[in-house]
Amino acid sequence: MLKFKDDDIFKVIIPLNSGQQVDQQVNQQVEIKIDEKIINAIIEYCKEPKTRKEIQEHVGLKDRAYFQTNILNNLIEKGIIEMTIKEHPNSRFQKYVVKNLNKTSQVIQQVNQQVNQQVNQQVSQQVEIKIDEKIINAIIEYCKKPKTRKEIQEHVGLKDRAYFQTNILNNLIEKGIIEMTIKEHPNSRFQKYVVVKKGD
Repeated sequence: MLKFKDDDIFKVIIPLNSGQQVDQQVNQQVEIKIDEKIINAIIEYCKEPKTRKEIQEHVGLKDRAYFQTNILNNLIEKGIIEMTIKEHPNSRFQKYVVKNLNKTSQVIQQVNQQVNQQVNQQVSQQVEIKIDEKIINAIIEYCKKPKTRKEIQEHVGLKDRAYFQTNILNNLIEKGIIEMTIKEHPNSRFQKYVVVKKGD
């Protein structure tokens, strides 16, 4: 018999966002509704009709309401399994069987692709955020005295001027973390940037 813990099923936790909001938002979660292991276990077990109780015991879940609502009904809606007595959904003789093995395999593959894309996207965002945090801290430390855009960019080791100017330097200015030394002429070739002093 396959056994899964309730807490191990249908959940992938990924910390999101950064900057000054990291502490507030790091606990956000991406909940994924279908788990490949439990789907495969049910599909393999339900090649022949099985009752709800038999399936639930097979995957080792104790909460009947949770199993019925979040797993069994979910699989029915996705066309992975079907009831043997469709005209009487609540029949005490009701059983469940795999609907179409070929279609089921396609559904699982699509779900896995969606999950992987979502996870990869969130992980990439997290990596980029961590890099930006390090860069921001480095800039704040470096700009205690006025520095040019070129000096700051070289200091943090970024080669893409447009990315640096738009996503980092301008962002820090908008947030009031650093400021221009020649505010009246933003595009001056003598422009420098310095950390905003508290109380200014």
